[in-house]
Amino acid sequence: MIAIVAGLNTTPIRRLKRTWEQVPQRFMTMLSQCETMMNTNKNFGNYRHKLSTIVAPCVPFIGG
Repeated sequence: MIAIVAGLNTTPIRRLKRTWEQVPQRFMTMLSQCETMMNTNKNFGNYRHKLSTIVAPCVPFIGG
């Protein structure tokens, strides 16, 4: 997950203004949620909190 978010936030990809304008708002909202979840503040605190609240069964590892 962090690789996807990092890849979409690279400078060459972010410069594609016309392309980003074509992305539906619901997908931009999903990307924003992923960015918030994978924020590195407090040692991925948002991600760790989310994992602690999920009811099993789930695949807890989103990373590389």
